[in-house]
Amino acid sequence: MSWRSATVGAFDLAPLSGEAPDLAARLDEIRRTRAALSAIIELRDGDLTGTLSTCARLAREWEGLLAQARAVPSFRDPYQPPSITDLCNAARDGHVVIINVSGYRCDAIAISSTDVEVIPLPRLTEADAYRMVERLLTLTNYLPSANPDDPTDIHDGLVTILDWAWICIAEPVLNALGCNEPGPRDAHLPRLWWCPTGPLVFLPIHAAAPARPDPPGDLGVMSRVVSSYTTTVATLQQARRGGSEPERPRILAVGMPTTPPFAGRQLAPLPAVADELDAIAGIIRVQTRLERGRTPVTRHAVIEALAEHDWVHFACHGQVDGWRPWLSGLIVEDGAVTVREISRTYRRRTAQFAYISSCFGAFGSTRLLDEGIHIAGALQAAGFSQVVAALFPISDRKSVEVASSIYVHLVRDGLPQPSLVARALHSAVLDLRRQAPTRPELWLPYVHFGV
Repeated sequence: MSWRSATVGAFDLAPLSGEAPDLAARLDEIRRTRAALSAIIELRDGDLTGTLSTCARLAREWEGLLAQARAVPSFRDPYQPPSITDLCNAARDGHVVIINVSGYRCDAIAISSTDVEVIPLPRLTEADAYRMVERLLTLTNYLPSANPDDPTDIHDGLVTILDWAWICIAEPVLNALGCNEPGPRDAHLPRLWWCPTGPLVFLPIHAAAPARPDPPGDLGVMSRVVSSYTTTVATLQQARRGGSEPERPRILAVGMPTTPPFAGRQLAPLPAVADELDAIAGIIRVQTRLERGRTPVTRHAVIEALAEHDWVHFACHGQVDGWRPWLSGLIVEDGAVTVREISRTYRRRTAQFAYISSCFGAFGSTRLLDEGIHIAGALQAAGFSQVVAALFPISDRKSVEVASSIYVHLVRDGLPQPSLVARALHSAVLDLRRQAPTRPELWLPYVHFGV
């Protein structure tokens, strides 16, 4: 079953409830029951004949009820492909750019609020894409490396990859969209949503830049647009619809400065976690703080709290399982809060913003490349319309600086402004990039998903 098939059942039933409350209630009951039965099936314990029969019966009923729901004007069918109008509506605040890579040809499909344009990418090849991504995963310690701690090797390798991404992908796309020149340092840059496919899902296109900039100081993509990512256009549409926006959101902060042994490994302490949570609490009111050493930080406690808050911040170790990505997750005291558990969390209508200050929070499956199965995607499936996460390992100490800068930018006149998340991240990463221009591993991992 695809990630889209597994998570699309989490669509918002509130509009349908207004016109057909009994129908909406039964759909909600079925999806909750199917989620519970799926968990039983995954355990593979005992005779599952009755459970599988029940699943099949509920699947048939689900399809019948969806057919009824499609006759209700307010119902938005998440299973149907989007129309051109839907695609353009998703791009009403800036271009959405789908990057297609195959052995036949490679193109970008640029969607604006009024049109869809194909941009040929003749210098991009599928073979080069796989080769560059393999090199990238080696440099970021996902794959074994001969010199994993050599900063010169890391810098030179990352600069080469970012230069290749600039020449083959980002520059031709931005030129076609009229973003030819870098903007002034404090310019209000246009928004752009990248939707990569295949091996490019691991590529930090938002950080692509020429190795020898002309003029000096040209930071490539970051000098021209404020980048976000989306796994599909439908996901972006769902995030745009979102729910209601509370004036004062309930905020949850979860921190693990130390971690018990996990999967037979002793994980390094994260001494800056307490400082990170203190910094956030000094900027914005945090209603609930779960921090090891002060409160229990268990899987149950986190999942329960996740469903009761509008903003969430995690500062902990991340676990990535490239082969079974639904088992990737955030490591707490008694194991990992997995992608599967997060995505099944009850959707809170006022969920707005999730910040994952952990390694590999936006790193997906090396086996199911186009599915976008990662922690950031799971939080979007759980209802959070905006997510900040990291593609690769991040610095414990620098995480404090980035998080502090983002939250400072998000608070205006004492109130949080979730619409500013993407620009706040862009500004924070630019500051870090200017501090450490020769350390791209410090600033390129941070990415934004959502509106």
